[in-house]
Amino acid sequence: MASEEFLAIDGVATIYRKELATRWASAASPSGIHAFSPYLTSGTADEVFSGGAAFVYTLFTPEVFASGASSLPTLRALVEAGHAVFEVADLHAKVMLGQKGFVSIGSQNITNAGTRNRELTAVFMNGDVSNAVLELVDPWMRAATLITAERIDEMEAEVEPLKALFGEAQRLAEAAAARLAARKAEREAAAAKAAEEARRRRSEPTDAELLELLAAAVRTQREAATEVVCTIGHEWSDQLRDFFYTLKAPTDRTLTKWVAGGGVEQLADKQRYLCLREDTGALGWVRLNTGRITFVSRVNAESDSVTWGDYPFDLELCGTWLSEKKRRENLQVIISLRDNYIPEATVRAFFDGQSIRILRIARSRERDSTRAIGDFLVDWIEKNPEQFAKDVVERMTTPYLPMGGNKLSGRNARLFFGHSHEEFELRLIHAEGNPLILAKRYVGPWYTR
Repeated sequence: MASEEFLAIDGVATIYRKELATRWASAASPSGIHAFSPYLTSGTADEVFSGGAAFVYTLFTPEVFASGASSLPTLRALVEAGHAVFEVADLHAKVMLGQKGFVSIGSQNITNAGTRNRELTAVFMNGDVSNAVLELVDPWMRAATLITAERIDEMEAEVEPLKALFGEAQRLAEAAAARLAARKAEREAAAAKAAEEARRRRSEPTDAELLELLAAAVRTQREAATEVVCTIGHEWSDQLRDFFYTLKAPTDRTLTKWVAGGGVEQLADKQRYLCLREDTGALGWVRLNTGRITFVSRVNAESDSVTWGDYPFDLELCGTWLSEKKRRENLQVIISLRDNYIPEATVRAFFDGQSIRILRIARSRERDSTRAIGDFLVDWIEKNPEQFAKDVVERMTTPYLPMGGNKLSGRNARLFFGHSHEEFELRLIHAEGNPLILAKRYVGPWYTR
């Protein structure tokens, strides 16, 4: 038979987790009990020894009383009540010997703490077991020393000055325990985060799979668009005092007039347009001239704000093609969402040429961020991923001029495209009604892919 507090093993013993005080008290009355308990405190001791005379064996050292593990007032009360209380050096066992073969052996002291701690005690009702245990503890009883009122008075005088010292040591120990618990919680949180990151990475599509999605998303439009094969070239710039790399169109072609979808589209000279590398998934905002691409920006912080719920947010869009050695390429756009210039959330996503696939969303950890706004933003995006993607893609692909007249901002074309003399095939398609330049390394008809 089993219950929440004890387990009965038929014909052998009953195993208790708590509620032993009442059981001990019934075993002690009326003929008393031999009790071995290193520590004793009132409340539990009062209940256990409320019956007949008892023989109590315990520790009697300054440490156990100064620390509060055991109670001198409890010992005094037991002595005054007529119980025989003895000191047993180095006692650690918790044993009770009562009437009718009652024996308990376990971990619980006769203390208030013993009723709350995680304890296990086996109770036997067997004369043979009782006699065997009595034989084992008999040497302890023979060596025991009687504790008298006079000895208690002497102990109290010695212990009183030690209580403050033990109290301070206990406070320091509790503080240390709190620090250790905090570090443990941090380790567990870090381990949980690492496990979640590993799980997320296992569930993410691979780079190859994402590039297949990209190819499928733009296939129809790219097949209807005319290609322009451009070449990376370089020349010396006195202004920059360095070689200046550009992606040049053939002399008979232009990068501001495109044939796409059966019509002709004119792009604005020197504006920034989003360019997507089909072969790597990288994206950047290219400075478009009539016959060449010069600078490429990794960051676009100049898109229009967007309102979700009652909050207007600014977007900072960041491609991951530069200095991102530790980041997988499928995290090719980082969308930082700001409220009054304060970062509130970050979304890491993959852009396939038509829409974005959200891979991660996280609240900002910056000190000035507002938890309520950040929580709202994360919740809104998770509930409205399609609207979020539409709004972001519309702003990603809207052409712009850099603010402040900084027309040469960004990195030179070589860092986004490739080395001198490499050729790239460019086509113009559209996303959310805006022009988008597709680019990939060109392989001539004499090569096999």
